[in-house]
Amino acid sequence: HPDIYISAPQIVISDDSLLKSKSQFEGAKRVIVIAIDNLRADRLWDEEKRRGANHLGYLADNGVLGILMGEGKNFVAMETSFITGITAREHKVYEPGTFLRKSVKTIAEDASEAGWKSYFYTTSSIIDTSHGLSRGFDEAHALNKDNITSSEDALKEVATALERAPENTFFYVHLSELRLPHRVSPETLALWAVPGYSGPVNETAMNNIAVMNDPQPLDCEQFEAYYDAELNEVDKSIGQFISNLDSDTLVIIYGTHGTSLGTPVLGYEQGITPWELLTPFIIYRPEHKVGIQREGIADAATLSATVRSLMNIPTDKQTLFTLHHSRPIAEYDGNTATASMKYFYRIKREAVDTLFTTGLDDIPSQKDERPLPILRQALREQIE
Repeated sequence: HPDIYISAPQIVISDDSLLKSKSQFEGAKRVIVIAIDNLRADRLWDEEKRRGANHLGYLADNGVLGILMGEGKNFVAMETSFITGITAREHKVYEPGTFLRKSVKTIAEDASEAGWKSYFYTTSSIIDTSHGLSRGFDEAHALNKDNITSSEDALKEVATALERAPENTFFYVHLSELRLPHRVSPETLALWAVPGYSGPVNETAMNNIAVMNDPQPLDCEQFEAYYDAELNEVDKSIGQFISNLDSDTLVIIYGTHGTSLGTPVLGYEQGITPWELLTPFIIYRPEHKVGIQREGIADAATLSATVRSLMNIPTDKQTLFTLHHSRPIAEYDGNTATASMKYFYRIKREAVDTLFTTGLDDIPSQKDERPLPILRQALREQIE
């Protein structure tokens, strides 16, 4: 199967329409980045799984939709990569509570030098204002400390700030609502719940479901119903917020980590798997119809460089609008990984290799551990 392996580590942007679309995103007076923790890539990439993401799906269909490769076992590494514009290997922030060293510049510090005013909003106690991630922002708001945790309420705060914001303003907004426990309205859950379900996935279990091994098919379906019901709440809040923006606004939405929904566990597996690492991103501007799906899998540092470029902030990093080869890498505790559009390849340094399908090509995610030593070795050499 040479076509499976040889192309996997090299991602090539070859779509001329993507390069030509850059001009439609340039010149915005306000730039808003919304980071959504636990947003799975398949909820936007696979149209059949968009039942809880109608508004995000609309943005994806009218902007640029792509896939990001996560870093580490939790979202702090990937989010730090966006804020700093460098990978986790460089910034070294892998664990919650790790302070970002002052020698590493943030996107807000770069924006300030370029004449932008910046705002930082978070509903998370992990991506907060006390470990250096909000450094350089003119205003930093830890909304969770004021008991503002819902996406709807957080985006209302951002909308209020937008009304008084001058031109050339940058907003970074972290939304953490889409995390366990999934608290949903009975009406929304009823749309997708398993009829007559009486298994272990319920409101009580949501408060203590960090890991449930070997779930049954109906358990997985019920868990997905909870996930999509909560995603629906986040999605509606974003839809309402975006509907009030004008054409001078550029919106970038990305997932900071995915979540496992049933293969092989429910909840947070805390491992480097396709379901937790692959997240979507959207670049969207009101009144500008683009409709491009970007080939290949990027990383948060590349997305960050792209935002800087669109804000006319000097950067020497590759962007999504630059023809290049990239090897997105996720590293944590001796694990490295790389991905193409269809395949996710994990190398454990003790010489244990595993290939997964990503589930983004209409094929359910699955392991492939067939012995193909020559091809695997060739891929290992390209990655390392």
